[in-house]
Amino acid sequence: MVINKSIDSSYKSKWWNVLCFFFPLVGLILFLVYIDNDKKFSKKCGLFALIGFIVYVILFIILLVSFIVYCYFYILEHGGM
Repeated sequence: MVINKSIDSSYKSKWWNVLCFFFPLVGLILFLVYIDNDKKFSKKCGLFALIGFIVYVILFIILLVSFIVYCYFYILEHGGM
């Protein structure tokens, strides 16, 4: 008995891409699950997961740098520690 694990084409909407972008771990899991059965869907999930992860890393770096700059100017304004 062969079980077709590919997702029905009606479910392959842009919402899967949105889900993989905002939750890269889910995208990675979908990529690994469907890599043999549905290469096109798997590739899109992996791509959006990678893009989402890169965006999260860039946002984290921007927030970290802005926090460090804020602390630096706060210390300068209040005369040191």
